[in-house]
Amino acid sequence: MKTIEKCPKCGGEMEEGMIRADPVSGPINIWWVPPNVGFLSNQGERIGFGFTRVEFKGFRCPKCRIVIFSYGKEEEETTEK
Repeated sequence: MKTIEKCPKCGGEMEEGMIRADPVSGPINIWWVPPNVGFLSNQGERIGFGFTRVEFKGFRCPKCRIVIFSYGKEEEETTEK
């Protein structure tokens, strides 16, 4: 993922890091779901899956509390280079 130095919302400094999800009892499924979709709906796109841990590399602005991350094939190709 390309480095993001400035927050797109406030212009402050972004911190590099990752979002991490650890399993509690069984595999992890992480979904991107459109707004106004019910809790039990199967609409959306699965963006992460794992039996041990799922991580998304990205950047966050501690002031605005926003996170920008990449996922999927493009992220895998980027990290392999």
